Amino acid sequence: MAVNYHLYKKTVTLKSGKQSKKWYYWYYGSDKTQVRKSCKGCVSKAEAQAYIDSLPPPVICSATVSHIAKDMYIPDSVHYDRRRQFGKSISPRTMLDCRAYVKYIIDAFGDRRIEDLRVPEIQQYLLNCDKSGSWKNRFQEIFCEIYDEAIWQGISVSKPSFIKFKRNSKRQSVLSTSELQSLFQVKNFSSEMFYLFFIVCLSAGMRLGEIRAFRVCQFLKKEQAILIDGFLTSDGTRNPFNKTGSLENLRYRVVLIPENICDILSKWIQQNIYSENDFVFTFKEKPVRQELAEKEFARALSKSEIFTENRKITPHALRYTYVTRTRHLVDTSATMLMAGHSSAQMSNHYTQFELEETVRQLKPLIPQVNRFFS
Repeated sequence: MAVNYHLYKKTVTLKSGKQSKKWYYWYYGSDKTQVRKSCKGCVSKAEAQAYIDSLPPPVICSATVSHIAKDMYIPDSVHYDRRRQFGKSISPRTMLDCRAYVKYIIDAFGDRRIEDLRVPEIQQYLLNCDKSGSWKNRFQEIFCEIYDEAIWQGISVSKPSFIKFKRNSKRQSVLSTSELQSLFQVKNFSSEMFYLFFIVCLSAGMRLGEIRAFRVCQFLKKEQAILIDGFLTSDGTRNPFNKTGSLENLRYRVVLIPENICDILSKWIQQNIYSENDFVFTFKEKPVRQELAEKEFARALSKSEIFTENRKITPHALRYTYVTRTRHLVDTSATMLMAGHSSAQMSNHYTQFELEETVRQLKPLIPQVNRFFS
């Protein structure tokens, strides 16, 4: 398409407050709106005309959403490398999650030119979707990144400003003593392994990824404690740092566990003749998958006949229960230390993690921890 530059003169106010007439030119961009720029250093119309005559044709690009997003979040792509250099997450889990949203976006708007899309159209699509508010907000975040990618590809388009959807997820429930007694019976689980899996998860306040990544070397029997030094992602990758940590700041923590749980765990490891680096809990000789653990917990919850209407009870509810019960037994700082919650007072401690010093600080609390299930 031939592009014509059009001259015009405009009165502008200088920093000194004086007014001056300057030459500008405009042309139609790919979105059919006028792009306006100045004729730098031109005083007369003849100079301005000579200036635009010397300009090369502008790069006007247009592409569909599908074309722009087709290689996003894919390893070895230009987008992936750019993301890495900007310090954004390129973990396999994040990339898979982002690609899943890209697929939804391409299915809905893939054949549309990105400059033709409008915010109300995208948000009306989401209003009609039977998804959570969190899902819709994430959809919009990924769409914004597609707009960023369009700009990198030379497409003249403005990044949209979306209204966020209300998050409608419920907070996890805390289980009472009687509910814990009903739930933690071996008969409610498909195997002794899953019974122990979840009772250790509760007793140590572990996240699902942490209990799935639990290895024999993390069990400190003599100290009646567990070292939490990593977690398993949904795709089975074991990260050597905790959820809120990184390779630069690992954020390990030590958790005391009740004596009876320590004894049961010790017997389990001995019975299975595990070595130091073996996973404590496995299914078909592999670490327990996240989906399997969630299904197993849901079945046990159903068998225990715990009241669940209008409550959110997933494996993460065990961590909520742990923190709530532990705060009744020890002071807030000790609870935060074992739960791994960050605070201004504890940040320096986590920067330089000292296993022996942390165990020494926690040891006097063993009598209180032994009353966890009381």
